[in-house]
Amino acid sequence: MHCTSREMVITTTAIIDLRFVGKATGHLTKKKEIWRFIPAPTGASDFYIVSAYAEGYLYASSVPVADSDGYLQKRVLVRRGASFSDPCGIWRLVKLEGDRCALYNVNQDVFLSSPPEAADGYRRDVVTSPFHPLDEKRSEYREWKITAATVPLMEMGLHEFFKREYEKAVETFSKVLSKDTIFSADRKKAIHYRLMANWMLKNEGYAKQDIALLSDLDWSPSYFYCVLRHGKLVDEDTALLEQLPVKSP
Repeated sequence: MHCTSREMVITTTAIIDLRFVGKATGHLTKKKEIWRFIPAPTGASDFYIVSAYAEGYLYASSVPVADSDGYLQKRVLVRRGASFSDPCGIWRLVKLEGDRCALYNVNQDVFLSSPPEAADGYRRDVVTSPFHPLDEKRSEYREWKITAATVPLMEMGLHEFFKREYEKAVETFSKVLSKDTIFSADRKKAIHYRLMANWMLKNEGYAKQDIALLSDLDWSPSYFYCVLRHGKLVDEDTALLEQLPVKSP
């Protein structure tokens, strides 16, 4: 994982974004830079940090990182296709002075850090490192700045869908589809998820309209199977979704 500075951006809404950005890069819109903070069951300040792009969560690994000064730094990785079961993936948001914060991994007793020696061109690696209270410079590497961010409509719609806020999801995906310019892949994805949301609401008429729209496109049953496989829905919604008439892959 890389960053271009020690600044991060998160929202204060239910969906929280984490982005590693440059000091003066302008608009923040790249999906690879978006991270959600998902509340963990271990405390009010504990979160899983989930990549919107990779659909995996950030965790503190045991892979060492070379450090000429002898500090015990380790690699930070993203675990894909796994449920929230690894305690190494829980991070505690710690308020520091002013508008800065730190991200502390309780399981490993380390902080998320971005030391300048971990550079790769214009980017930096993100690693974990123990706290060094007597080393002011090293302590600064664990500090992150928080500012507001805007959630893309597609990400907002997915968040609403998996929170079972299906009416909001239908409205949001409709906004995505109403854009003057939209990539064909995003159009197909938005229709699939709006179809599922309408089906959950038992809006069969609207669901059939979305099915008709998809009949002119290539069906992607993987969207449906992905939702079922991840087990993010309650049993009754899963059973309802399984009744949706979709074509086999």
